[in-house]
Amino acid sequence: MSNTTPWLRAAEAEPPASLRDRLLPQARTLRTRPGQIVIALGALSSEVYFVLSGTFEVLITARDGQDVVLRDLGPGAIFGDLAALDRQPRSATVTSTSAGSIASVTAAAFLDAVSEIPEASRWFMNRLGGEVRRMTEKAFELSALAARSRLHCELLRLVASAPRTGATGRIEPAPTHEALAQRIGSQREMVSRELARLDKAGVLQRGPRFIEIETAKLAQLVDTELGYRIALPEG
Repeated sequence: MSNTTPWLRAAEAEPPASLRDRLLPQARTLRTRPGQIVIALGALSSEVYFVLSGTFEVLITARDGQDVVLRDLGPGAIFGDLAALDRQPRSATVTSTSAGSIASVTAAAFLDAVSEIPEASRWFMNRLGGEVRRMTEKAFELSALAARSRLHCELLRLVASAPRTGATGRIEPAPTHEALAQRIGSQREMVSRELARLDKAGVLQRGPRFIEIETAKLAQLVDTELGYRIALPEG
């Protein structure tokens, strides 16, 4: 196939300042510790959270106890808005991966602000559209790609939003092999073998806490595996 697609998307836009300025003064600020569950899958709650500091994981735990990480969140991100919108049980667990702080607002306050501020309405529609596309991409990868190809896609996602020097992107701190395996629904041993192979092939270079990736080389691998040409974010 010859078409081009932005398959691996840049980080989503943060909520507009107008939305934050309206909601944060009335928000309840909470401190989080590493490993703390902020939202549990299936919980009947509807608060929306703004990440002020720290890092968080959105994940689902399978019946056998294996975690599948859906995405990472950092300062400026929000979560919990899906349950605020449809008033259904929480669709995933959100866990703090570092010390941090979050601001909590009620579903009613969030939805009122989104509906009344035009800039926020446009942002929210784009956010929901992006979520659908991300889940579509993940579903395709899990159903159509081998584990090593899923790892290539995940590494390219990570490096697409990482600092770059020329053709090289640097992921720091690098996720552990176990964390990468959780992201792609595979095993740590496979991740270790494939990272070693990519290192030997000159696609990436590993350090104690970082991975440097030759972005064009990795993108070429993913192009071949997906059957699409990747349009990486600029910068």
